[in-house]
Amino acid sequence: MITNANLIIDQEFDKLLGKLISKEFFAFARFNDGEMHVIKNKNFKCKQWQVSKKSLDDFSKLLWNSLRYKHDNYYIGLPCGCCEPLDGFRQHINQHFDLSKTNQTFATLFTNAMYKRVKCELLPVIKEYPIILIANKKTSLKSLDKQGFNVKKFFPVPMNAWQQHDVLLNDILEYAKNNRIKNHLFLFCAGPVSNILIHQIHKIHPENTYIDFGSSIDKELSLKRSDRNYLKLFGWKKFAKCYWHSPTEQNQISCFSKDKNYWYRFWLKICALFH
Repeated sequence: MITNANLIIDQEFDKLLGKLISKEFFAFARFNDGEMHVIKNKNFKCKQWQVSKKSLDDFSKLLWNSLRYKHDNYYIGLPCGCCEPLDGFRQHINQHFDLSKTNQTFATLFTNAMYKRVKCELLPVIKEYPIILIANKKTSLKSLDKQGFNVKKFFPVPMNAWQQHDVLLNDILEYAKNNRIKNHLFLFCAGPVSNILIHQIHKIHPENTYIDFGSSIDKELSLKRSDRNYLKLFGWKKFAKCYWHSPTEQNQISCFSKDKNYWYRFWLKICALFH
C-alpha cells in the first residue's frame, strides 16, 4: 500500500541529494502519468507510443515487474496525491500491487517547483560523477561536455524505444560487464523504458547509481523546447509543490489544474515570468 506517512517533497529531495553527495549506491525509478497509463489503462498518452496489444501486454508486464521489485536501495517514485481525484492512479496501485516493503517517494521529485533545486543543487553534484547516459539520440554530447558533465558512455534512444528496449538493455549490460563498471551514475531520460532498464540493470550491477530524470534535463541535453509547463516562460507549475496525502505548507500550490480558475492561473503565469 502507499505509505501512510505524509511525505514532504523537499525532505525527500534532501534524502536523494544526500545519497549522491555521500556516494551511496541506489536506484530511483519514477512511475508518473506515462507509466501509470500503461500499467492501469494499457495505453500510451503520446501518439508515438501506440503499440499492438501483444507488444503492449509484454511491455506492461515488464513495467509491473519494475514496480514490484524490492531492494533496500531501490526507490520508486509514485504519483502525487494532488491529481488522485482525477486519475485514480494511487487507488489502482493499492488494489493491484503490494508495495508495503518498498521505498516510496514522489515521482515529481525533479519537476515543477523542485526543478529549481535540480538546477542549483542536484546537477552540480551529478557533474562530479562518471556518467553513463541513456537518452534521446538527438542529445548534444558536446554541449554536455561544455556544461561540465563527465559522460563516459552514451546509449542513444530512438523514437518508439519500446520496440528496442531489449536490444538497448543487452547493449548496456554487455558494456557494464566488459568494462567492469562500478561507482558510476547511470542517468536515464528514456520515458517508460527507463523503469524497465533501471530494474533489470540494478539487479545485476547494484554497485552503481541509477536515476530516471525523465524530461527534467531536456535543456541540458540540448533537445527541442520542452512542452512541460514548468519549463515554459509563463509556466505556472514553477510554483507547484506536490503533496503526498495532504498539503504540508500554508497556501501550498498543488500541481492539479482543475481546482484553479482562469484568473488564478493567469496571475501565476505573470508571476512565473519574473521567477
